[in-house]
Amino acid sequence: MEILSDFFLRLYPLEGVSLKRRILLHCLFWFVMFVAFWFGIGLPSSTFVYRILTATYLTVLDSTFFYLLAYVFSYIAKRHTGFNKILLIIGSIVLFYFWVAIISYARAALIIENNWLSAQNNRMYGYIQQYYQAGFWSYFKVPIIVSDTYEIASTSLPAFFLKFTRNFAKNLAEKKQLEIDFLRLQINPHFLVNTLNNIYSLVVIDDKRSPDAILSLSNLLDYVLYESSLPEVSMEKEIQFLQDFIELEKIRSLKKSSIEFNVIGVIYGNIAPLILIAFIENAFKHGMGDSTLHNFVKVRLELNEKTLHFEVVNSKPTQVSAKRKTSLGGIGLTNVRRRLASLYPNDYTLSIKDERNIYTINLVLKLK
Repeated sequence: MEILSDFFLRLYPLEGVSLKRRILLHCLFWFVMFVAFWFGIGLPSSTFVYRILTATYLTVLDSTFFYLLAYVFSYIAKRHTGFNKILLIIGSIVLFYFWVAIISYARAALIIENNWLSAQNNRMYGYIQQYYQAGFWSYFKVPIIVSDTYEIASTSLPAFFLKFTRNFAKNLAEKKQLEIDFLRLQINPHFLVNTLNNIYSLVVIDDKRSPDAILSLSNLLDYVLYESSLPEVSMEKEIQFLQDFIELEKIRSLKKSSIEFNVIGVIYGNIAPLILIAFIENAFKHGMGDSTLHNFVKVRLELNEKTLHFEVVNSKPTQVSAKRKTSLGGIGLTNVRRRLASLYPNDYTLSIKDERNIYTINLVLKLK
C-alpha cells in the first residue's frame, strides 16, 4: 500500500498542484471510467449510440455521487453546524435523487423512442421499457432508490479507492514529516549542549581562542536554527557546517589527538541538513579518551557521479573521559537510520564496522 501511495503522490502531489492540473487529472480518471463502461456493457446487438449513451449515463451518475460524498458533504460538515448542516445534507440528497431520476428517465425515453436498443436484448429492453412506461415519478419508489444507490455505489468504487489511497498517502507523508521534525528536535538541543561544553572549557582556562570559538558557534547556530528547518541544503553549506564543528572539537581535544577532515571531488548537489553530523559527534564522543594513547578521528567525504561517499573512522580508547561519557551529543545510530530511511528510502547504504581498537562507518548516499 505504501508503494502505491508513493506512486500516487508523484502523480498527484499533496501540495503545489495547480487547479488546471487537478481538473485535468480528474477528467482523465473519468475518461478512463467511461472507456471501462464502454467495453463493459457488451450487450449483443447493442448499437453504437446505446453504448455511448449508457457509458455517459453511468459516468455522470458515478461522478455526481462521488463528488457529493467526497466533497459536498465534507464542505457542509466543515462550514455548517446544527440544524443548518442537517438541512443542507438532506437537501443535497433530495437534489441528487432528482438528478438521478431526470437523467435515468431521459435515457430510457431516448433509447425506447429512438429504438437504440434491439428487442433482441429481451431482459435489458424490458427493464428500460418498464421504467419508461411507468413515468418519471416511478424513480422515487423506495425499491428503485435502493437499487439505483447500490448500482451507483458499486460502479463508483474505483473513484473512492483512489480517494482513500490519496488520504492514506497524505497521512503517511504527515506521519513521516512529524517523525523527521521530532528527530530534528532531538538533534538540535543535544548538538548545542555539546558545542557549548567545548566553549565552556576554553572560557574556564581563559584561552585566547575562545572569541574565535564563539564566532564559530554563532555560525553553527545560524545553520542549525535556520538552515536545518529546510528540507534540503546545498552540500557546500553542509560541509562548511561540519568543518566549523570539527574546528571546535580540535580546540577541545588532546594535543596527541589526530583529527582529519578531507573533502574529495567537486562540491555540488543538495542534502538533508544534519544528516552527517551525528556520525562525527559519535566519533568524537567515543574516540577521544586515554591521554597516553594516540587518539584519532578521520573523516572522509567524497562526491562522485551524484553519489556521496562518507567515511568516519575513530580510535577506541580503553578509557573514555568522564566528561565525554556524560556529554549529551548525538542522537544515536538508531535514530540516524530511521531518518535516513524516511528521507532516502532505497537511496542509501550504511555499513558499520566495530573492531577492537577502531570504529568505522561508511555511508553511501544518492544525492538529489
